[in-house]
Amino acid sequence: MTSDFPSQFAAARAGLGVALLPCIMGDACPDIMRVAPEQPEKRPVWLVIHADLHNAPAVRAVSDFLINVFGKGC
Repeated sequence: MTSDFPSQFAAARAGLGVALLPCIMGDACPDIMRVAPEQPEKRPVWLVIHADLHNAPAVRAVSDFLINVFGKGC
């Protein structure tokens, strides 16, 4: 198992199995095909903020936005 897209892409092209890739990578390669594109896999999303920046107005605005967007299951 690998966690980076280039390695997953190479493994899929080599026929080693299924890879979860961004569409921009997979769609551009005729050697691989989509599997169940109507059922995307859900993965957890983590938002990490340094303790010193947690309450900075710009950081707070972006983090509140992301929490709102991802909290809706988008």
